[in-house]
Amino acid sequence: MEKALIISTGTSQLIYQLSALTTIHNKNYKLSVVYLGVNRKSIDEFYKETSKKIGFKYLGQFNFNKPISKVNSVTRLLYYIRFRRSYLKTKLSSLPDNLITYVGCSNIIIPVRVKVHSDILLLSLLKPKNLILVADGVVDKFEERDYSGYAYNYLDSTLKALPIKNKPIYTPLHLINDIKKIGMPKQIKIESTLSKIYQLNLVKNFKKQYLTNQITHVILSQHYHLHENISFDDDMDYFKGMIDLILNNDDKSLILFKAHPRDLTKKIKEIEMLNLKRIIVVDDQYKSVPIEVCYKEFIKMKTTFFTGNSSAPLYFKNTNPIYCITSEVLLPETLNNSIKDFAKRFNLRQLELNK
Repeated sequence: MEKALIISTGTSQLIYQLSALTTIHNKNYKLSVVYLGVNRKSIDEFYKETSKKIGFKYLGQFNFNKPISKVNSVTRLLYYIRFRRSYLKTKLSSLPDNLITYVGCSNIIIPVRVKVHSDILLLSLLKPKNLILVADGVVDKFEERDYSGYAYNYLDSTLKALPIKNKPIYTPLHLINDIKKIGMPKQIKIESTLSKIYQLNLVKNFKKQYLTNQITHVILSQHYHLHENISFDDDMDYFKGMIDLILNNDDKSLILFKAHPRDLTKKIKEIEMLNLKRIIVVDDQYKSVPIEVCYKEFIKMKTTFFTGNSSAPLYFKNTNPIYCITSEVLLPETLNNSIKDFAKRFNLRQLELNK
């Protein structure tokens, strides 16, 4: 049985990766999965339960953000190339011991992350025989990547250059146009994988707790205060403004506030403290459940989605209303422009938050 390793960067990405494997080969793999990113308990629980349902070995979480070094002398370059594997094993201290055993793995499945360059270094260590690429999400800003010069010859990965020309990027339908910017998309269907994950106890409990009543609106949170040069208070006011906007315009609304998997618990608690009767806040333990898993329920309820520029609701693009919210007062100009561009690219509705 062929060995395969999924390097996953999120719960939606895991769905794409599992679907890609089914699309490529209708056969069984000796499959392992590792989560690459900031440690979150809710993400860990989702991967653990999914591993039991799908039948793969979950290796756990690790964070890997080592910078790529430019080699300036021929002597050092030859040293790096000759001793590449031992050099990287020594230097990459955050790499868990059990992942070292996957060096030379038959198949590695990884998302193409445009803004993250350290994945190139990681793959240079693991040296898979076959690399399978999947979509990570929307490509809101793309700059051509080129690590092909002699100073980077110690690196060995398809990700050294973007756009990618020699491999397809396996992509769900709603992301195809964006993925064309960075390579050749190949469509995959994710419904079969969604159906399996739909059977998780975590998802069943999510449905029981949050979807027994008619949900008119879902607010999909994003962690702007962590990476978009915005304060935590402005981030909070932005999403509180969304809540007010809905409540003031629809007196029969029932809002589900869905936190981002990397949102701080503090943010969820502050939304809960609003103590509003017509808003349901998803608990910390459920924030990693992908919203598209419950697509049948949200389509049936004709739920409207509110967000900034999250890719999460795009699965519902052809069935449900989606609003992208800007705010000149609370968000920086660059972020507002990014949200406007996102809305235009995907033909979504846009509203300005006047607060």
